[in-house]
Parts: sequence; C-alpha cells; structure tokens
Amino acid sequence: MMEGTQIKNKVQIMDFIRKRPQLVILASMVIILTVTTPKFASAANIINIFKQVSVISIICCGMTLVVVSGALDLSVGSALSLLTVVSANLQLKNDLAAILVPLGVAVLLGLFNGLIITTFNVNSIIV
Repeated sequence: MMEGTQIKNKVQIMDFIRKRPQLVILASMVIILTVTTPKFASAANIINIFKQVSVISIICCGMTLVVVSGALDLSVGSALSLLTVVSANLQLKNDLAAILVPLGVAVLLGLFNGLIITTFNVNSIIV
C-alpha cells in the first residue's frame, strides 16, 4: 500500500512540474539566489522588489480588464512613459502638480483613445 502512495505522489509531482515549468524555474532561482547571495532574502531587498513591481502590477490589472473585454491596447506602455516624464518634470516644481497633472493627462489620453475607438469604429489595437 505504501509503494502505491509513493508512486502516486511522484506522478503528481512530475505532473505539477510539467504543467508549471515557469513556477519551478522561479522557485529554483529564488532558492539558488537565497543560498548564494546573503542579502537576497533580506527585508530591504524584498521591499525593493515590491516597489519595483508595483507600477507594472497596477498596469496589468487595468490591462486584464481590457483583454477580458475582448480588446487589446498597445498604447499603455507609451502612455506610461509619457506620464512618467510629465511627472518627473513637475516633481521639481510642485509635488501636488506632479500627481494631479499626469492623472489629468492619463484621463485625456484614455478619453481620446475611447472616442476614436467608439466614434470611428477603429480596432483598439490600432489606436
């Protein structure tokens, strides 16, 4: 009975590895880097990783809604770049403007894209 359970467990593990190779590679990299680099698993590094991933995660959440609706928007990356430049330029002058002006520009870009898509019936990947 014990051998059958062990064989079943091995089959489940191999099936997991076959279905999720990216997860296995990521886990392997984390283990290797944690062992070889002493500061990799430090709290400061983990916080830094979360800070760097936060912007992309927010963009991904918005893009998930777009993809689920059946569209595809390639202008997100260029809009993010434009908004970053606007915010960086304004940050030297006024912190509040560095937040509000890029938000306003983002709303205008989204409105412009939406109007072109709906008014002229253009595919969203082109706009």
